[in-house]
Amino acid sequence: HNYSDDLINNDNVAIVNNQHENVKNKYGSGCFVTYKFIFYVAEKEGIDIGYDYLDCCNVANIADMMRMNTDNLENRYVYNVASEIPNVKNKLLKSFIKDLNKKKKLTFEDVSYGIAPKINSIIRIGNEDDKTALVESAIGLTDEEVSYKYRGQVKTQSIYESIIRISNRCKSSQKSQIERYIKNGLEVLTKDYDKLIIVNGGDINPNLRGLLANKLMGEYKKPILILSGNEELRGSARGIGDINFKDMCESSNLVTFAQGHISSFGVGLF
Repeated sequence: HNYSDDLINNDNVAIVNNQHENVKNKYGSGCFVTYKFIFYVAEKEGIDIGYDYLDCCNVANIADMMRMNTDNLENRYVYNVASEIPNVKNKLLKSFIKDLNKKKKLTFEDVSYGIAPKINSIIRIGNEDDKTALVESAIGLTDEEVSYKYRGQVKTQSIYESIIRISNRCKSSQKSQIERYIKNGLEVLTKDYDKLIIVNGGDINPNLRGLLANKLMGEYKKPILILSGNEELRGSARGIGDINFKDMCESSNLVTFAQGHISSFGVGLF
């Protein structure tokens, strides 16, 4: 990338390239890279943050499908530490773990299917208050009690329990919306014999295109593109199996950008 001189000379900006040739671990999510940068700065300033926030990095890495196996010793170490539930310090994650009724160990499946989808549901379709509460509770900025109405009665609960309640509501809502899109019929722009499925995403909530693409990929067993726009089409892409669908799109010279993971990314084309 070419950055302006103003950006490079700005003392308040740090550009971290985790894909640089000197970086040994290229399988850290944005959260993990940020954590390592903060850890480095804290170390230089003589601040010991210990294992604080390592559990958040573990969840972020797994949710972003980073490589966590034995080939990557740093990620494996992070998983080994943070998967032990007694080591988890983040109060919001503790609340999610309690909701899963887990006691000893947090598995990849617990994160991928139990925690990450609920957090994502708030990010996708929650309102601004929901998202603010999610962030503030995740970083420990607030520890307040929250009031809410249930069957005509006003009740109170911790902010962490409130996030669980909000995530359940958002997850149920997005599921209903996805089912409604499919039931009402989607405009599929490709034929049965084509090697991928392209769907007109004009009437689809942009925040739900990725979820819908995942659903359609399971049904069609083919890569999915959900696109909308006029001069430039933009949308979500999902690959299938071990196919590097992102590289295929980029090498086709048909797309203007393909940004994200190899099988889950945003895409644009003319």
